[in-house]
Amino acid sequence: LKFDKKRSSYGTMMDIYVSAGKFDQVEKMFERSKQGNVPLATTNYNIMIKAFGAQDRADKGFEFLKSMLQSDSERERGKVDIVSFNTLIDIWAESSRSGKVEKAFEVFDMIENDPNCILLGLQPNLITFNSLLKCLAQSNAKDAGERAEKLLDEMERRVRRGSTNVQPDQISISMATTACLNAGDID
Repeated sequence: LKFDKKRSSYGTMMDIYVSAGKFDQVEKMFERSKQGNVPLATTNYNIMIKAFGAQDRADKGFEFLKSMLQSDSERERGKVDIVSFNTLIDIWAESSRSGKVEKAFEVFDMIENDPNCILLGLQPNLITFNSLLKCLAQSNAKDAGERAEKLLDEMERRVRRGSTNVQPDQISISMATTACLNAGDID
């Protein structure tokens, strides 16, 4: 594995700008590196999604992710990974916007059904499911508890079918329980 100082420096600077709230600088650096001779790493793309979330622009992050998947450039499509989707689902979980649960599940459905995601071999993992459960736990959705239970059931079904990376953990159970409590679904 060869270390690329330029690519690493761009990613580090972009992340620092996100932390500092200098989002215009993040976008400028990203565009500058795309136009220059700096090959972007998957991390750079994920930092862009994170930057949109930090600005409460999750919709823009979703459009950015979709444009990556639909890019004519195989190189750019190859920069999408499950972290890209998990970041976006987590952004929706943290959002105070109404409709956030539906948006998070729209991102999940994209992983499962988009032809490019399937070609890339992307599959939801424990973090994906926990982020969805977190979104349900932090929502006011009346059906949050029921949906959380269904997600846990789906995780367990996948484990029975051989998936090793979706075994519910303490976070899964805690988030599902919180979703049920908040929705009044605990008997």
